[in-house]
Parts: sequence; structure tokens; C-alpha cells
Amino acid sequence: MQLHAFRKSLLATLITSSLLVGCGGSDSESSAQPNDNVASDSNNTNSSVTDTGSAETGNTEGNTEGNTEDNTEDNTEDNTEDNTEDNTDPDVVVEPTEPEVPKVNQAPVVSINGENEALEQKVFTLTAEATDPDGDEITYTWSHDSELAISMEGSDAATLSVTVPDIDRDHLVNFTVSATDSNGAMTQSSIAVTVKRKVSSVTITGLVTDKPIVNAQVEIKVGDEVFNTSADGQGAYSALIEVDESQVDKLVTVFAKGVDTQQSVSFVSQLSSIQSLVEQAGEDATLDSSENFSVNVTNVTTAEHVLMASFDDLLESDEEYLAALSSVDVQKKIELATLIKVFVDNDDIDLPEGVESTLDLIDDDLSINQAHTIITEKDPTLFDKTKEALENDEDLIDQDVESLSGAFILQYLHNYDSPATHINLTEDGKGQLTAINTVSVEHWEQTANAVTIELSSSLATRKVSSDEGIESIYVNTLNLTVLGENDAYKTVEVEEIGDKVLGNGHRVAHHNKYITNLVSKSDMPSIDVEDLTQGMWYLDRFQSDESEGNEGYGIFEFEADGKVFENFPDSGEREELAWRIADDGVLELMYPRDDSDETGTVRFWFTKEIAGGYAFVSSDNEHPDYSHTEYGIFIQEQTIEEEIDFTGRWTGEVGRNTENFVFDLFENGTLNVNYGSSNFTWASSFIATEGQALDFTLNSEPQSVTCSDAESLCLNVEGLSQRVLVAENDMVVLEREFTENHASGYQEEKRELVILKQEDDMELDGFNKEFFSYTRTYFLDPSMQRKDDKVILEPSIVDGKKVYTLGIFGETHQVTLVDGQMRFKLDDKDWTFELLDYSQQGVTVCEYEVGQSCETEMTWLFAKPE
Repeated sequence: MQLHAFRKSLLATLITSSLLVGCGGSDSESSAQPNDNVASDSNNTNSSVTDTGSAETGNTEGNTEGNTEDNTEDNTEDNTEDNTEDNTDPDVVVEPTEPEVPKVNQAPVVSINGENEALEQKVFTLTAEATDPDGDEITYTWSHDSELAISMEGSDAATLSVTVPDIDRDHLVNFTVSATDSNGAMTQSSIAVTVKRKVSSVTITGLVTDKPIVNAQVEIKVGDEVFNTSADGQGAYSALIEVDESQVDKLVTVFAKGVDTQQSVSFVSQLSSIQSLVEQAGEDATLDSSENFSVNVTNVTTAEHVLMASFDDLLESDEEYLAALSSVDVQKKIELATLIKVFVDNDDIDLPEGVESTLDLIDDDLSINQAHTIITEKDPTLFDKTKEALENDEDLIDQDVESLSGAFILQYLHNYDSPATHINLTEDGKGQLTAINTVSVEHWEQTANAVTIELSSSLATRKVSSDEGIESIYVNTLNLTVLGENDAYKTVEVEEIGDKVLGNGHRVAHHNKYITNLVSKSDMPSIDVEDLTQGMWYLDRFQSDESEGNEGYGIFEFEADGKVFENFPDSGEREELAWRIADDGVLELMYPRDDSDETGTVRFWFTKEIAGGYAFVSSDNEHPDYSHTEYGIFIQEQTIEEEIDFTGRWTGEVGRNTENFVFDLFENGTLNVNYGSSNFTWASSFIATEGQALDFTLNSEPQSVTCSDAESLCLNVEGLSQRVLVAENDMVVLEREFTENHASGYQEEKRELVILKQEDDMELDGFNKEFFSYTRTYFLDPSMQRKDDKVILEPSIVDGKKVYTLGIFGETHQVTLVDGQMRFKLDDKDWTFELLDYSQQGVTVCEYEVGQSCETEMTWLFAKPE
């Protein structure tokens, strides 16, 4: 082997060097040569030996190959041992070789960069910064200690993207990163992040007042959350409302209760959603009465809340809130607010017996009637005086009203068949009004919440039938006083000044005041085109010009290509029209005019949503001989998939400008109308393809009674049948057909749409005005053994006022309703009839002197005993 030859050459060199030194040779020269030669070519063994001049030089060349080959196998072991032990010169120093030390791997160094706060449902990042002392590659693994379903993108990278799901409270989450090098060494680092829920906040500040409700306790509810605060000595309150973003659609209700001498005061204000209030508050996030007047919790807001609750007991969204607002009877709202104000402002007038608070005072008709009686007995003028004070109180009625420049509809929204007027006012003091006709505005001006409109010619607002012919009302001046505004409408008191033309042609002065709604055309609901082109739509329309007669309802089919077909149920005719949605979002119908080849256009504004459709006001100014304004309901027929349980109490004519009619439908098929007649029976049959059919038939011959034309379910009606078009919650829309018998013997076939609202409870607390909606006759039980067996309840007009009369035992008494009782004078004493029971057969009553107890019961039967 070469290694063996090298060792032999090296040994020979060492021996030769030792001999030369012993012969007196130069140490420096003799030692330098071999070292230099070795360094110059460490692989050339023969060269190194030759240069030393060794005695064995001659054999080196010749024996190298032989020694290498021959001695490698034989002498490797021997020479290795011999040379190591025997041939080492003690005078030669050989440097030892240090053993190689194993390398130790060092772990990475890691830290985390990121914020210590984050927001739910919003991505945030954490970044690991790591170095490795050995320069090894590093891998990452992220984790957290939360039970939340946290999304982590890049959990195996240096940068982690984190999203925390929706949470209802703040959470502290620890995030940990593990940094591992390519040799397996690992280091961890953690960061604590507080994940905050998204919140919406607004500070509500207002007054609790009628007169100030001192130190009132204020409770503000948003969904399930409650915020409490107290008003100060002037009734002012302020509260920071902060809710989770998942609650921003919840409505806000403010309750306020008086303390000490005002503890019977209980006020409520229903506001819109938190999201809406935040928008109204603006950048400072503080909502005050200049931005939403209803933050003032007053008698007016309390009355509005009660009336909204009667529409829907539980409001849950802005849409439901606006729908309930649109159904509020604004005339009744001001009446109830005035009623509360009388009791709050007059310490010497106590609430009716059994009524604990001002909220309870207006919660049912019985309490309201009791309150009116107490006020009238105290001072007959007090109610009107208080109403006037209310309308001028800046804390109760917002005097800071924006300019009424714009386009509006003036209509009593509670009743969809109430007369309507289009009002268009321009900034230059001009404009236009449209009712039966269209006139221009000579001049209008506004001071605070009061607007005066002077017309250039007379506006025909109503034409009504009378015994002497058609009476026409013309208005020359219209005064509007804004008594309140909300997201749906303005409540206005209207004063009409003009003339009335009587049926005999005589002209008299016309001066009328009433409370109604003013609705901006820009804030009205818009119809969905996709819905419009689905199914059948029923249009029941009315107009203020009774000389034309109402057209009844038509049935429309809208097609996507702009065609619309009107079907006339009375005649079976079908007419093709056209439709479009105008640039301002208004639905327009184009029809061929009868008097020319031109096309007329009817524009429809939807004033509010109603069961299965909308209430509307339309305008058509192109035909001079017809009313320019119509109004009514636009209802889409629904598919009725299951039978409806009709048993219970139904309030008829909902949204109609007539007396309420009440139907009590008993399970055995008996139908009582207005708690007074069982002349009808009813039955229903369900046909899936045709909807729900509800049939009313007469049980006996119609009685001879006086009924107005509007009272279509008076006792001179027969052959009544109805079909359900819409069933929505506790409301139904009926397509009604019936025959009306006139006193002259003329029979008239009629068709109309009717909206009913159902109630389960058929109990009665006492007599009410519905018993006097028209003349009705009861019959005494034969056991009474009276010669005159009839009891007659009848409305009449005395000195221009509506009064109620009771005919019994051959005598007639004028009665008043007090606490659900009919009271009258007899022999200078106060007597009363109290209602004890109500059933299918009749009503059970008791007659006694006021202050005494019931001694004599009797039954007034709906039908004459056989």
C-alpha cells in the first residue's frame, strides 16, 4: 500500500537526519531541506527522500514499486506496530492532532408583532419574527386557547390572518407561534389579544314632560337589553345606549315613570331602530329633540304608542314600526294625549276608579269613557281648553318644522276612503292643489309650524248627496298647523275656509277644522315590479265627487311587456291598457280616452302598506269632466292553502270611513252583527283552487230599519257571500257580493272589497257606541209580561249633536254611556242599565237606581220569541 511505503520513506529520512546532525552538519540547513520539500509536495514521497541525500537513495527508485507491492500485505501490521514502538526518536517532537468536538444545534429566537386589540368579524394579522443562530431554515405553527370558532389563514406561515366570528361580549384570546428549525429545535412565543364586539352607540337626550315630570325614572329597552337613568328636576334625561352590532335592528322604547306626587304618570315613546337613531344623531352621536322630537317622552308619544300597539302588539323592525305609524288614527292620538294632559296638569282631578296610571287611562274604551265623564262633570270646557294648550306647547308639539316646499298628499290615512288632496308647493310661494279639480296657488307662506295657502280660484274638495240634492264644498284658503312629524307623515290640523253650495243652490260660508295626515310623496312606499307582474290585483277606488258614483273595483293583470288587462266582474268585460314605472318611481296606467283618440294617464302614489297590498291616492288631470283625484286600496290576491277558522269577533270595515261593524261568529253558525242581531247565519267552505269562501245568509225576513248607504251590512241586506282574497296574520281581505233592499222596493246588486280584523275574545265590558251605530230592536223575554215587548236603541241628532235614545216599556229616554252603562233620568233620579252578559240569544241587563245594587235582571232578545 502507498501508506506503508510513505511510512518507510519517512522513517529513513528521520534516521538520515539524525546521522547528519551527529557528524557536525548545520542544524539549520539540514533540517530546513526536508521540511521545505515535504511542504512543496506532500504527495511525492520519492522526491522528498532524494533531496535529503540519504544512503538509501539508490534503492529508493528501484524498490519503491517492489516494496509497495510486496510489503503492503506482509508488513502493514508489523511495521505499524514496530515503527510506532521501536523507531520513534525521543529527540523528535510530533504535534498531537486534537479530536473533533461535535457541533451543538441552537434553537431559533422568535417574537410576535401585532396589535393587542382587534374587532370581531374583521381580519387582523399577527407576524412572527424569528432568527436561527445556526442559519437553519425555520417553520411556523400557530395556535390559540379560545373555544370560539376562529378562522386562521396562514397557520403554517410567519404571518397569520385571523377572523373572530360574531360575539356578544369581549374575549381575551392568547395566540401562540411555534418556531422550529430544520434540526428540530423549537421555541414558542405568545401574544394576548382582546377581541372586542362591534357596537353601535348613541346618546339619547330629551324631556319627560307634560308639565315637567320631576326626577322621573327612565328605562330604555333595546331588544332584551335595558338601560336605566333618571330625569332631573326639569324632567331632562340623558342616557348612553351601547349595543352589540347584532342588535342594531332592534327598536328602542323609552319608558318614564313619575315619582312621589307624580307616581301615577306613566309615559312611553316608541322610537325606530338603533341603526336609524345613530344615523339621525349624526357625527356627535347625540340624539336630541331637534333631530327626533320623539325623544321627548310625553302624553302625545304615549297616545301614539298605545294606538300603534293596537295595530301590532309586538313591533320588531323599522318596517313594522312605519306600518304601525301609518295605521295610527291621528285624530284619536290628539284626543288621548289631551285626555292624559287634563289629569296630569290638574291635581284636583283624580284618575277614574281602578285606573292606576296615565298609560292605563287610555288603554281601553271603558277607561276613556270614564275619563271624559269626569272631565265634563268638572268643567265642560276643560277638554277643549287643554287641547288648545297642548297644540301650543313647544315641548309637546314641535314648532321647528322644515319648509313645506315640496309635493304632499293630504289624507286621513286611517281610512283609505277618506277624501284626498294633492298639494304641491314651490319655493317661490306658488304651487298647485288637486282634489276634484285642479287650481293654482296664489300665494303661500310659512311661520314656524303654521302654513297659510291662498288659492287663485275655488278648490272643489267634496260633493256629497243630501235630501235636497248634491252639496258641494269649495275651499279658497287652507291653513295647516303641523302638530307632529315622524318617519311616516306629519300630523296636521287643517282649517278650511270657503263656501258650501247646498242642494237647493244656496251658497253659505264654509269653515271647518279637522286633524289629518300630510305625507310627502318622496317618502311613500314603492311597488316591486316583480310582484306587480305576478297574479291578480284588485283595485277598489273611491272619489270625493259622489255625483259621478263610485266605479267599484276592477281586477288587473300586469304583464312584463308593459301590457295590463282590466277585468270588470260586474259585466265580464276585459280591456287592454298599458303600464309603466315613471322616472320618479310612480306607477302609471295609460288608457284610451273615450272622447278622443288620445291616451289618458293615471298616476298612483301608495300612501301605506295594507293587508296584501297598498292604500293609494291617484291623480288624473287630463279629463275635465271627472274627478282629478281618486283613492282606495290595491290588493294582490293570495293563494289560500288551508282552511281559516272564522269563529271569533271580527271588526268590519277596517280602514273605511264608516262606523265600525262588529261580527261575532259563533261555532254553531250564528252571526251577531254589532252585538244586536242574529238575523244572519254563516258557513265557510274551503276550495283550494278558489280560496276560502265565507257565506252569510238571512235567518229571517229583514226588519224595517233605517240604514245609510255606507252601512252595507245593515239589516236590509240579503244574499251576502264573501270570498277571501288575502289572509295575513289576523287580517283578511274579502271580495263581497250582496243585494241591498231599498225602502222603495228597489234592489241593488253590489260588489266591494272589505278588510276585517279578527279577535278571539268575544266578551263585552259593557254598552258602547256600537250598540247605537244604527237603529236596532230587541225583544223582551215573555216572562216580563209587558204589553210593549220591544226595546229600541237609536241614534239621533239634537241641536246638531249626535245623541243616543232608549225606548223601553213604552217610554223614551235620552241616555249617556258612563263606565259601560246606559244612564238616564227617571222621575228626577239617575237610573242605569248595566250589561251583565252577552250571548248568541241576546244581552242580559239589570236596571237600578245609580248608587244602588242590581235587583232586576232581564234579557233583551235579538229575535222575537215564537
